[in-house]
Amino acid sequence: MLQGGGARRDEPDARLKTVRRATLLSLLATLPFWGAILLPWYTYSPTASVPNLRPDCRTGAPDLACEADYRGAPHTDPGATAIVEAPSSYLNARGFHVWNPYIGSGIPEIFDGHNGRYSPSALWTRLWPGEQGRDLLIFFRVFMWTLGIVLLVALLGGSIVAQACAALAAALAPHLTGLIDHPVLEVGLLAPWFLVLLLAAETKRLSFAAAAVLCLALGVLAGLLSFLQSQLVLCFAIGLEAVCAALATRSRSVALGLVVALGFLLTWFAWSPVIFRLDEFWSTRQVFTCVAGAAQGLVGYWQRLTGPTFASAQPDSIGTLAAIALAVSVIPQLKRRELGYGWAALTLVITFGLPKLVCAIPGISAVDFSRHLAPHVQALLIALAALAIDRFAFEEKPGLRIVALVAAVAVVRVVFGAGFVEAWVDVAFALVFIVAATGLAEKPAARWWRTFGLAGIAFVSMALNNRMFSLALRKEVRAITLPLTPGTPMAEVQRVSQSEDRRHFSNDDILFPNWSGALRILDMRYLGSFNPKHLYALNGYAAALWAIDPSQGGQPDRFVGTAPKQAMLDVRFLRLLALHRVSLFTFFERVQLTADGGPYSRDRCPTLAEAPPLIAVRCSDVPGVGSFPRTLAAVKDDSEAFAWIDAHTPQELAEAALLATSPTLQALGPGRGSVVAFARGLDSLRYELQVDAPGYFYIADTFFSGWRAEVNGMSAPIERANVAFKAVHVPEGRVVLDLKLTY
Repeated sequence: MLQGGGARRDEPDARLKTVRRATLLSLLATLPFWGAILLPWYTYSPTASVPNLRPDCRTGAPDLACEADYRGAPHTDPGATAIVEAPSSYLNARGFHVWNPYIGSGIPEIFDGHNGRYSPSALWTRLWPGEQGRDLLIFFRVFMWTLGIVLLVALLGGSIVAQACAALAAALAPHLTGLIDHPVLEVGLLAPWFLVLLLAAETKRLSFAAAAVLCLALGVLAGLLSFLQSQLVLCFAIGLEAVCAALATRSRSVALGLVVALGFLLTWFAWSPVIFRLDEFWSTRQVFTCVAGAAQGLVGYWQRLTGPTFASAQPDSIGTLAAIALAVSVIPQLKRRELGYGWAALTLVITFGLPKLVCAIPGISAVDFSRHLAPHVQALLIALAALAIDRFAFEEKPGLRIVALVAAVAVVRVVFGAGFVEAWVDVAFALVFIVAATGLAEKPAARWWRTFGLAGIAFVSMALNNRMFSLALRKEVRAITLPLTPGTPMAEVQRVSQSEDRRHFSNDDILFPNWSGALRILDMRYLGSFNPKHLYALNGYAAALWAIDPSQGGQPDRFVGTAPKQAMLDVRFLRLLALHRVSLFTFFERVQLTADGGPYSRDRCPTLAEAPPLIAVRCSDVPGVGSFPRTLAAVKDDSEAFAWIDAHTPQELAEAALLATSPTLQALGPGRGSVVAFARGLDSLRYELQVDAPGYFYIADTFFSGWRAEVNGMSAPIERANVAFKAVHVPEGRVVLDLKLTY
């Protein structure tokens, strides 16, 4: 039964029968758990599960009244940028973009793991926008993941019972599938398919040439999904699996692995912007922790094996003692043992990590191999456990069947995401499996269907008790209506931000970071695992005043909260606000601003709008994002810039620009003029200026090499100003300044 197919070439109808059966089982397994999201009144898409505007609400009315409580709904990534979780139509109806100016003074989206312009998922959501299109894509992703695992079991000779058990377990497994615009998991869901193609070629279901063509397509798909960490880990996992199978396949596995790599290289245009610009980014992972070389360790690994469930705990929790015991027990019975060897090798990497030498490779140190290898290990573990259940279910020793099937309960209970609240539920389902084991009929056909039926009932019951599904299948709630109700605090912030080119900040998490882009409100906070290095340096200047992610050391790699309220009284933080040109604030209550006569003093920041418990204020003394600085200073490096910053008041900094030393700087001067009009796009900025005296115009939007400037249609250089931002020299007269981001 577990011999994995003979050397003969199957007939075409037999091959089609295998595929049809695997497809049907996968569809039947996916429908009970994910089918409800295809209905118009349920959804698993972000607007139904992610807090927005107010962190205690899933959705808010136009006046910010809470319409659906948050209550711990699963969100994808609280530090992700707006494109990740907000409807893309809120950001740009024209489709893909690479820059989000509304969060963190402007960041390149491509570095935060969203689907690139060439991604099939991005294409699908453009062709079928809205919740239904997104939910259908989620369903298809789970189905394809499940199908890959079922085909693995079928190619290894598993019976229909084993295939059915694998399908049910696989459909329960991908608990992060809601990352619809964030392909961390999407790339991971490709985990089973290299092994499927390899086994199909080795068992003569596919010719080697056909397998090579499909491996090329797999590499192209992986390259188009555009999330560098998961892409690197996918290539690593495929390479490791290919090496483990090299001896048994006479190096054909290595050849197919190289074909996958070739397909990935063919899509260089999709991921090369990330590679070529890594030197422009800074991450504390490179300073304090080499994530690539880190691993769980034996103690941590043991704790995860015996700890909480896969779905409700850490994503890199990869199994239980029962699952490992079942997997190990079945490996000697497999003709194609390379499957087990690959699983063991990946498990060792997660447990013991990689050599620290990899930390010397630029960009690799920030790749979390342990976390992103989890889907690969999980896919193999599901397949091996299903084969073990298959083996023991047909043993003639009832006691052994009982032990194996009770162990299978533990596998499903902990590995496959069935998070029970009551202990008696575990006992009940253990009894179900015991009944299934002892009540098997003698005739093989009857055994198959009875086992399949009882296992199906048990799995469905588990799914209904799973916390993931109780939260995932949320009633459809409408998205935030744009614009907001006029006169409310956030609506006034929105209006002023868009009409006066002003930047916003809140230290109460009122404007959830993912939604500042959705509402097109320029925000100061940047939450992401990579910072443009100059923005990192500037925000790091006031790092002690930020709430810091404890997992990333003590520097601002990933701002987790906002600055505490008392930080508003700290002059260093006020200087940081001035450099970012922040002039709008929203709070849950009136806060104590400064009383020193500076730009953020109480008497200079009148109330913009108030509707308890929210209040918005505007500090008009701070210029807009784009402005003519009154003071222009030359500095040699960032250290000199910070010394200059510390020597000046927030009011002086709000009207100053620091540029790198230039021979012509003193002659050019700061310039004078006014902003006639501005237009802010996702990948472009346009300012119409009346320039009274030629000089530099300052834009508090992050400096990045992809930006190009034109002054009245003629190319112009962009200078780095105020450590992290931009400045362009403009001539006297009426000027149109265009800035565009290109790769």
